[in-house]
Amino acid sequence: MEFIPVLFICLSVTYLISWFFRRLGLPHILGHLTTGLILSIPFISKFIFNDHNSMTIFSTIANLGLIFLLFFIGLKINVSSLMKFSKRSINISFLSALVPFALGFICGHFLGMDFFGAMILGASLSVTAEAVSGAILEELNMINTRIGLIIIEAGIIDDIFEVLTLAAIGTIIQSQNTITGVANTGLNSVGNIFLDVMVFIGLIYIVRFIFIPVTFKLLGKEPSHSDLFTASFIVVLFMAAISSYLELGTVIGALIAGIIVKQTLLRENKKDEEVEITDIVETLTFGFLEPVFFIWIAYTADIFTLIQTPSYLYMALFITAVATGGKLLGSVIGNVLDGGNVREGILIGWGMNARGAVELIAIKMSLDHGLIEPLIFSSIVFMTFVTTIISPIIFKILAKYHTKIYLKST
Repeated sequence: MEFIPVLFICLSVTYLISWFFRRLGLPHILGHLTTGLILSIPFISKFIFNDHNSMTIFSTIANLGLIFLLFFIGLKINVSSLMKFSKRSINISFLSALVPFALGFICGHFLGMDFFGAMILGASLSVTAEAVSGAILEELNMINTRIGLIIIEAGIIDDIFEVLTLAAIGTIIQSQNTITGVANTGLNSVGNIFLDVMVFIGLIYIVRFIFIPVTFKLLGKEPSHSDLFTASFIVVLFMAAISSYLELGTVIGALIAGIIVKQTLLRENKKDEEVEITDIVETLTFGFLEPVFFIWIAYTADIFTLIQTPSYLYMALFITAVATGGKLLGSVIGNVLDGGNVREGILIGWGMNARGAVELIAIKMSLDHGLIEPLIFSSIVFMTFVTTIISPIIFKILAKYHTKIYLKST
């Protein structure tokens, strides 16, 4: 089937399924993943993706979606706001990431993975999709409550951990390429990896203080939507190309591009342009590119083989249990250490237990570079799907119960 009909079918199906999940109060990302799973059914896959060119174009758009997803994440990060967060939020965010990371790392060794593979598994289990809990907190009018603020602040801090996770995986990929001798730059030492990073940091300063200001200055005083988008597109592709050339991965460049574009515009008192660019990128990303990316992720994950093979399914369930339990344990410890109680810690843990984009981006990068096996890739996609379904449901039940207890005690 040619590409346009394929794209029409994929977007139409994911639109309907996402609408169904939203009606259930669940994240729309489940619609994209479900569409990918449906398309991966053998007889459907043979009918839809029987043209190699269609698969190539779809994969290319998915990769572009990955770049814009990271660019948007960068645009939403405000590093200066970290200084305003409470000690409890920082403790909970740190421990709710550290505990599942440590358990995932141990789990990886137990499953026979090498050091880097175990690190990637641990990192994939440690992240949080705070947007899921944020929507439920708003629905329950808990945004401005103490628990609500802790969850939101901890989720925002977790964004920084996600950035560090992606940066670490990019470094691992670069070092692995160096060791195996496949790096196209001919690097063959850890010292040269350090040199690449230093060169990249130097280029970030050039882009931040010269390239971006000049690019946006050429737009004039009242740039149009299309001009703002074109300038942003140039910046993100430039940074992605540089980081790709230095073997750091396109996603690192895209992420840094988002961060420095935001900081540059804010420092130059161009808040309106920053908001406008964010809105434009959000519309393009979540209206078109993000669905394609997550459909492709789920399509390439062999979930049906996983489900049909008991030993594989047990491993996926084990990884899911480690991810869920680790996040709950870390949240409880962080809350108790700061004077809270276990019940509140469990509520916060479920509020931060849903997964989303970052771990899927991380494992896609890792799979493409041979750092994890396809079975582990499929298991993490399975874990993401399960936790993103059950966490909002359980969190909503516990949040309503917590609200009733709080009202009775006041």
